[in-house]
Amino acid sequence: MASQNNSNQDKHIMISYNWKDSKELADKINDRLCDAGYNVWMDKGQMKGDIYEKMAQGVRNSHVLLMFMSYNYEKSQHCKREASLAADMDITVIPIRVQHGYEPGDRLRLLTAGQYYHDFSKGSFIDNYNELLDAIKAMDGIEVTRKAKTSIPAQIVKVPENFELLQFSQLSIPSTSNKRQRFQQLSIPKALPQPGNVPRIHSIGGRLTMQKVVDVINVSEAHSRVFPDLPVKKLAHCCTVLNDKDVYAIGGSTDGKDASATKQVCLLDLKKKALKWKEVAPMKVPRCALAAAVTVNGKIYVVGGANEKEDQLSSGEYYTPASNKWADISPMKQPRCRLAVVACKEYVYAMGGFGNDEFLSSVERFHPRNNLWKKVPSMKVPRRWLAAVALNDSHIYAIGGRSGVDEATTTQKSVERFNVSTNKWADVGEMNVGRACHAACVLQGKIYVSGGLDKDGFVVKSVECYDPSTDKWTIIGETQDGLFHHALVPV
Repeated sequence: MASQNNSNQDKHIMISYNWKDSKELADKINDRLCDAGYNVWMDKGQMKGDIYEKMAQGVRNSHVLLMFMSYNYEKSQHCKREASLAADMDITVIPIRVQHGYEPGDRLRLLTAGQYYHDFSKGSFIDNYNELLDAIKAMDGIEVTRKAKTSIPAQIVKVPENFELLQFSQLSIPSTSNKRQRFQQLSIPKALPQPGNVPRIHSIGGRLTMQKVVDVINVSEAHSRVFPDLPVKKLAHCCTVLNDKDVYAIGGSTDGKDASATKQVCLLDLKKKALKWKEVAPMKVPRCALAAAVTVNGKIYVVGGANEKEDQLSSGEYYTPASNKWADISPMKQPRCRLAVVACKEYVYAMGGFGNDEFLSSVERFHPRNNLWKKVPSMKVPRRWLAAVALNDSHIYAIGGRSGVDEATTTQKSVERFNVSTNKWADVGEMNVGRACHAACVLQGKIYVSGGLDKDGFVVKSVECYDPSTDKWTIIGETQDGLFHHALVPV
């Protein structure tokens, strides 16, 4: 395939399946991938000699392994060896559910943790195959330009130009063919800005979306500016906005592995007429998963994450835009990756994450003036891959995440609120959908959450909005793209 990533041209896609229940589907997908120009390795019963060595060669020479998951697959020693070997060799695994109602056991659940499951046990084969092909293309660095099958013009249905007349009226949203939950109403906020100063929420990067920058919420199509895509792939990264005009995309991974953690920092200057990302000074340490960034007194603080050696980090650093330089800060008391960090008043708060083989509920507070970290009360629930925001400079919200290894029982809908004056956590309204690896931001006094993975490992396409005055979350629509390990910014 001429447009494939050069590093993958000499590798194949391996189909790992069980003959008893998946051969027909495996043959069908194999034929279509071959027709699309891919090199595919699939055992069709011709393996002779040392079967284990042939299996090992198939895995070793692959850059993607398609795992056709079913109860028969899980019982097969050959299939389990292929899956385990792929994990040991750090081969990308794409889980494919082929049996309706199948839930993986502990072993396969661990091997596919955090992965999006392509469910071929229901729905249209063509839709499922196209979604799978898009995921393979995205990993090969090929831009996916497939058109949506609905007439929705953007990622979320846009508010019409006469929005000032609507005032909490309800709009119908056309149903789509996507397999996730459908949403029928979009709430229109009362107080929307006048044209010329129209805020939007953008998703930047992500596991499936990589370099893409997409609108998640846009209240007025007529006054939109098209944001360019990132110059490089980014996932498990972080983003922050300085002075409502400078968007920074910081660190992350280029392929989802800690070993590809990067120091790179990209800036999008919204003051300029021609929008273009440019590189600024890199961080001192490569960081991904999730090195979080916030702004305090015009500086950007980044803490934690994992480096290229897959070490969990306690270190931190800050960036001064005027000098284009990074400087170290004192380390946290606890190494943390997959954490959340926010700025509230004059402090930086680091919460949750994963460190020293533990799911963390602990929270630390950093004071930039004296360069010291101090422990503050822990959250009620351990959370990694959570999202967090500060609201009204008085409260911090810890949203969703996972509290244990078993995603089916530990993916959280729950939300906790920390009062920075009283130093106390309290439960607030739950989200409608449990999420991990999602993103959140604040716009016009409300909290917006997009994407993530649910308790079954599926991408959640819904967008939820939290109104602190009612303590309720409302699903306001869904994104066309599957978003997780992405960043969300309001600009």
